[in-house]
Amino acid sequence: MVFGEPEVSNESENTTQESIDIIENPKIDLSEYLGKWYEIAVIPYFFERNCDSNTTAEYSLKKKNVRVLNSCLKKNGELIQSEGTAFVADSVSNNKLKVSFLPSPLNKISFFRADYWILAIEKNYQSVLVGNPNKKYLWILSRDKNMSQEEFERYINIAKKLGYDTKTLVKTKQN
Repeated sequence: MVFGEPEVSNESENTTQESIDIIENPKIDLSEYLGKWYEIAVIPYFFERNCDSNTTAEYSLKKKNVRVLNSCLKKNGELIQSEGTAFVADSVSNNKLKVSFLPSPLNKISFFRADYWILAIEKNYQSVLVGNPNKKYLWILSRDKNMSQEEFERYINIAKKLGYDTKTLVKTKQN
């Protein structure tokens, strides 16, 4: 579903207006960032063309880099997964990564890596806005399957301010 009026939970499970503290252009502690993230919304891209629901990204340490495991379900319930490696591109802030889904040793060639920029994050690492410099890709991710309308709108406003076309965002079904 393309957004006109986003369908996001009006219930705020662990978040109130006062407690949502989103940091733009953050310095990232990668150990805090690791773990499972649920996709709340996305500007669609190639990998997700067959995804119907339950899209997640899971990050774990892989030597000096980050292992990426993207998963989703097709309409028929079949699980689709893609495994990659993320390399830190900005070691000062850790908010700019380069990701490759090619097998090793090809993933070591920087030409084949895509930009993954952490644009804004909730201070306790419970939600995040991720994009890239050409503004063709955008993700809103959360540690929970749902996000309050207020929090969602804050990320939309940040994305708009950064020049992203948020009209192309698609809500991800999470069961």
